[in-house]
Amino acid sequence: MGLWLLCFMMTLSTAFADIGKVLKLTDKSEAHIIRNKSKIELKSDSKLEVGDVVVAGNSNLLLQLYPETQVILTKSSELLIEQSDLEVTKKEERAFSVLKLQKGSFKAHTPSRKTQVIEQRWETEGASAAATQGEFEMALSDSKNVDVDVFQGQLIVSSPFIQSFVPEVVKAKEGLTFVSKDKAFSRREAKSNLGNEPSFMADKVVRKSWDKIKKKFSKKTKK
Repeated sequence: MGLWLLCFMMTLSTAFADIGKVLKLTDKSEAHIIRNKSKIELKSDSKLEVGDVVVAGNSNLLLQLYPETQVILTKSSELLIEQSDLEVTKKEERAFSVLKLQKGSFKAHTPSRKTQVIEQRWETEGASAAATQGEFEMALSDSKNVDVDVFQGQLIVSSPFIQSFVPEVVKAKEGLTFVSKDKAFSRREAKSNLGNEPSFMADKVVRKSWDKIKKKFSKKTKK
C-alpha cells in the first residue's frame, strides 16, 4: 500500500468512523449491537462501526454498509463487522469489507456501478464467500452447514477444510452447500430461504442517502 493511500485511509478512519447504519427494523425488541463489550440498543438510523457485533434478536434488520450494500439480517442472527476500508475520490469509490456470520442468515444486495470497486469477504466457521456486486443469500445452520444461493452476479466460495487449487465459482441461479460432517461442497439450484420483510430499498433511494453522507465526509476532511 502506498504512503499516500495509507495517509488517506487514516484520515478517512478518523473523520468517518461509522461504516454503515440501520435502515429498518421489523421489531425493536432485543435488537442490539455489542461494541467494546457494551450492549447498545438498535433503532432506525443507528450507526455501525468496525468491531461491532450486530445481534438481530426478534427483529429482521435492514442494514446499509457504505457505500451502497444492503443487508437483510434475519431474526436471531449475529454478524461481526471485522474490517471495512473505504476510499472515496472524485472519480471512484472503493470499499473492502470482511464480515463474519456468527449465527443465522442474511441476504445481501450491492448494485452494479462503473464508479465503484466493491470487495467483500463474507465468512463463517466452515466456508467463506468473496463478493463484488450482485445479490445472494448465506445461511449457517445449527449443524454448521453453510448454504449459499446466488440470484445476481457471482461468488467465489472456499473452505479451510477443503484443499483445492480451483475455487468454487457460484453463478446466478446456482446454489452451493458446505456439508460440515463430510467437509465437502454440494451443488444445486438456487433457492430463497428468507422472507420478504423487510424488503430492500430502491437503489436510487440508497444512492441518494449515500451522496448526503459523502458530502458530510467531504466537509469534515476539508477542515
